[in-house]
Amino acid sequence: MMDRLWEKDYTLKLLSICLAVLLWFQAAATSGPTLPQSVRDVPVEYRNLGQGLVVLSERPTVTLQVRGRSDMLQHLGKDAFTAYVDLRGAGLGAGNFTVSVESPDSVSVAQISPAEVRIDIDAWDNAQVPVSVWTLGSPAEDHAMKSHAARPTDLYVEGPRSAVQMVSRVVAKVDIQGATENISRTVVVRPVDAEGAEVPGVTVTPAAVDVQIAIVKLPPAIEVPARANVQGRPAAGYVQESVRVVPESVRLWAAGPVAGDIRYLWTHPIDIEGATETIERDVTLLVPDGVDKIEPAQVHVTITITEIQEEREFRDVPIGLVGLAQSLKGRAEPLTATVIVRGPRSRVAELEPTDLAVRVDVTGKAVGTHELVVEVALPEGLSAKTVAPPQVKVVLENQ
Repeated sequence: MMDRLWEKDYTLKLLSICLAVLLWFQAAATSGPTLPQSVRDVPVEYRNLGQGLVVLSERPTVTLQVRGRSDMLQHLGKDAFTAYVDLRGAGLGAGNFTVSVESPDSVSVAQISPAEVRIDIDAWDNAQVPVSVWTLGSPAEDHAMKSHAARPTDLYVEGPRSAVQMVSRVVAKVDIQGATENISRTVVVRPVDAEGAEVPGVTVTPAAVDVQIAIVKLPPAIEVPARANVQGRPAAGYVQESVRVVPESVRLWAAGPVAGDIRYLWTHPIDIEGATETIERDVTLLVPDGVDKIEPAQVHVTITITEIQEEREFRDVPIGLVGLAQSLKGRAEPLTATVIVRGPRSRVAELEPTDLAVRVDVTGKAVGTHELVVEVALPEGLSAKTVAPPQVKVVLENQ
């Protein structure tokens, strides 16, 4: 009897031990050990940004080093974590801000990388700017664009102040290539700066305008001269020597008596006030009322500006011999010459007698008397107007 009771008690104890071990394994499997883990590309939120301010920077991301039970971590992604910076009190400009992280219960954040992010803050602004119509291409050969208009004529742009201040106008681009009739369409506009480059990051209200472009059929063309409208005077000591227009004439299309009244076309004014050198540029022609088209619309103008030319006399300049054989000696009769030098006023004024080389070339000449031409060598830009005498007698003798 006692043996049976002992065996029964032993069995119960064994079952209890097994049950305890089983429960321990189950608890261990449920809780798991505490392990480290990396969570990458967690986006950073902005909190408490002041009214009327906007963040210009691209949204940063951070990498987190976290610790927690393995069973929890294996089910957590980056969406389980909230990274943010507190922008309370932040002003305009760029600055570094500390990143904070909110994490699930039982998960700790050991490290945030980077711990700070650089953020550029700007004010939100708006402005009213004009609308410009930009046409692409050209109408059919015997047609021309008479006029274009957009409604409304002004629009509002809004966005970061730094971007809004760059916008000089908004443009509506319309393709008129090969057009033979009037064009009427609604066109989406784009904000551009003073150089015509599109400005990103701003919104235009309304986003589109109605554009009307008048296309007219052209009468027969006539050809008229083009003239440069030169205004002002060169600097003191300089003169306008010549004006050249290329091409010299252009084609013009105008209906009715207008064509018969036009004798030539002027360019837009070209200012030469105070000029000291030649001016060369492409200049647009002025279009008189009633003219439908000019081709080409621009001409190339060259206005030659030169320094006033002066003359200066140099007396008793020694005449030298060049090309004299080593076995000979010689002399010029007379020994000196008078030279009148011509050139720009400043160059002539700076010229010294030693800068002139008056000479006679006796290369290949034998013993005897020779009548030879007198030559004058001068610095570049200067010329000898006269030399007296123009010829001299040169006597060559043996050494």
